[in-house]
Amino acid sequence: MLDLTGIEGLTNLWLPETAALGLPEGIEGCDALETLDVDGMDADECPADLSSLTSLECVTIRGPRTRSLPRFLATLPALERLT
Repeated sequence: MLDLTGIEGLTNLWLPETAALGLPEGIEGCDALETLDVDGMDADECPADLSSLTSLECVTIRGPRTRSLPRFLATLPALERLT
C-alpha cells in the first residue's frame, strides 16, 4: 500500500483504481493537499477523521466500488467541491 508519511508540500493527489481500496497511510499529514481524486473507494477502509487536511478543497470519488460516502468528508474544514 502507498505510504505518504513524511511527504511535505503535496497539493494534488490522484489515486487510480489500482492503488487500493482505502486512502494511503500517512495522508493525514498532507496538510497542503488541496485536491484529492480517487478512482473507487471503500468507505469502511478510510479514516473517520481527516480534519488535519485543512487545505483540502476539492474531492472527487468515482468508480463502482464506491457505495457510500466516507465519514471523513464531514471533517474537512475547507471542502468546497465534492464530485
